[in-house]
Amino acid sequence: MPNTRSEGAMKEEDQTPTDPVQLMMAMMKEMKEEAKRREDQLMRQLQEQAQDFAAALQTNRGNAGGSTKSKKMDVPVLKCPEDINLADFRDWQQRFADYTEVQKIMEECTLSGRQSLLRSGLDPAWTKLWSTGILEIDDRKDDINDIIKKILHYIREHRNPLLDRKEFLERNQHAGESIDVYYSALKSIDESCGYDVNPTCKVCDDACGHGDELQQERLRDRLICGLKDQAIQQKVLAIPFKDLTLKKALEVCRVEAASKETQASLNKSERQVNRLNERSSYKKGKIDNNPLSKSAQKADERSEPKKEVNRMTIGQVKTSDDLVKITAKIGNADHQEVEWLPDTGAECDVITADCLKKVGTKVKDLRKDKAELCGPDQGRLKSLGKVTATLEREGMKYKTEFHVLEKGTGPILSKVGCTALGLIPTGWPHVVNKLSLSSPDEGNGVDMLLKSQSAASIREQLFQEFPEVFPPDDEVLPLKPMKGLPMKIELLPGTSPIRRYRCNTIPLHWQDKVKAHLETMVQKQIIERVPQGEAPEWLFSMVVVPKAGTDEPRVTVDFSPLNPFVKRPMYPCRVPAEEVAQIPPGMTHFTVLDGRHGYWQVLLDKPSSKIMTKKWNLIAEILEIRPRGRSYLVKTESGRLYWRNRRYLKLYAPPIGVAKDIPESQEEVKQPRRSKRQKKAL
Repeated sequence: MPNTRSEGAMKEEDQTPTDPVQLMMAMMKEMKEEAKRREDQLMRQLQEQAQDFAAALQTNRGNAGGSTKSKKMDVPVLKCPEDINLADFRDWQQRFADYTEVQKIMEECTLSGRQSLLRSGLDPAWTKLWSTGILEIDDRKDDINDIIKKILHYIREHRNPLLDRKEFLERNQHAGESIDVYYSALKSIDESCGYDVNPTCKVCDDACGHGDELQQERLRDRLICGLKDQAIQQKVLAIPFKDLTLKKALEVCRVEAASKETQASLNKSERQVNRLNERSSYKKGKIDNNPLSKSAQKADERSEPKKEVNRMTIGQVKTSDDLVKITAKIGNADHQEVEWLPDTGAECDVITADCLKKVGTKVKDLRKDKAELCGPDQGRLKSLGKVTATLEREGMKYKTEFHVLEKGTGPILSKVGCTALGLIPTGWPHVVNKLSLSSPDEGNGVDMLLKSQSAASIREQLFQEFPEVFPPDDEVLPLKPMKGLPMKIELLPGTSPIRRYRCNTIPLHWQDKVKAHLETMVQKQIIERVPQGEAPEWLFSMVVVPKAGTDEPRVTVDFSPLNPFVKRPMYPCRVPAEEVAQIPPGMTHFTVLDGRHGYWQVLLDKPSSKIMTKKWNLIAEILEIRPRGRSYLVKTESGRLYWRNRRYLKLYAPPIGVAKDIPESQEEVKQPRRSKRQKKAL
């Protein structure tokens, strides 16, 4: 068969290297040429995209009046400024990483192409530092991550960390800033302070995890010290320092903040309100404008008035029960009843345009309204005009000016109108100073409330209307027990039982009342007797004090020795200072409610009831006094006989047949020294 290969092919085959080294060099040369071709192709694509973008931008500028060509997507702004700080540079670094991830360029570009992309995102000042060698970037081997690390190192060296640390120490929580946002800002500043430059730990002189612990302590301290709400700060500071970690502080802050937000939302009215205030629109130099005062502002100035003339509230949600039918008369026109919404927060009367026909007028008949109506966000509301009208209700008349709005929830009656038409009493809300069911004459305005009913009938109605608060038999249990699980008293680890053997003396004229009170508490199952023969581990003294303002006895127990050993549970409960802060300004009369025998409502579980054991004072009669008066033979009301001296109280075993119920064993109990009496409290 004849040879069909050309002579040039034969020469090329003869020139093919057979040496492995030469073969490797040829392959590397081909790879380099291929990489160069791909780089040139990518650069051509980038240039074409830039030209297309410039052409589209020029086309859009030339056809600003009505171009129909589609606009290309704008190139993202990724320029890194020269005077950037460490925190902002980290943000730019993240944005650039996102940009490269979205565009899918990093996988296709060569090293020089990736460097070109990074250079395009830098400010010219940074490119000068790059080209002059100040950043010490090696174009032959440094990839994007290496270059970014060198830029980061350059910024850190030329940035004084004291500035960042000063910002960290002075960073407090801003008004309206949440706990999480505040903590994120602190953590971001702390990462720029340069605390983690030295890898050697100051605790163990080695590279370990103590640096994270020190950072958490810094963040914890700055977080607590910078809290804006002092109540939350006090809650956090109440935690023992050994248990106070950054995580614990954040949990408490979040719980307290959430509780405040929940309470604030519950305190808000169900209606969404929009306040309107009215101010003069007079400008000097205008015609048919009467200034409100001699000191009028110039035409080119705009300033808020010293006093808001009108401020009104518009309810977004209304029901038929809130509306009042009132007759509106304008001149001699036909009139009819219109449903108005009384609003004690409004200081001017408002009506909508669709209700003008009901009052006998039209929009074209309105007078020019020179007032400026503003909402709660100081946004201006359009007024179509105003009209003078007279409102009538049950023989009472009220002449006013309606401000007509284009849209709204309906006619709104101001506080002045509500007072003039008898919807609210004069001087509202400071009307009733004191309300007493037992004395109808006390208080301003109580006689109107009790005009048709007596105090006893109102009391009976209250008991029937609120059976869950007032039980049927008020003498047996003043208030029902609280709902939920019984209260559990948790003690600190290692707490030993406390015993107080000393009995406080009860005055003679109180002994019968105290005994009756204790029997009543036993009958109502508020307390229970200690079983006979059982020695309680916990024992506290009963203290009888007079009630405030009376000579009646009040039975209490001295639990002060127990208080230091009780774990205090943390409840999201607001302190009185927070409640007072929520009271609107101007309020001077407040109602204080207190549950009758409130502690009787709290149920205790069985272990906690043993902790609350108290020592009752026993009433006994002296039968015999030993010589020198240092020991006595006494008899209690139950018939038991005791020998008592200065320190001990022990059962007395009489001869057979005298007291059969006295056990043979004798129990000794420490007692303090007592003085001589015919009746003593043991």
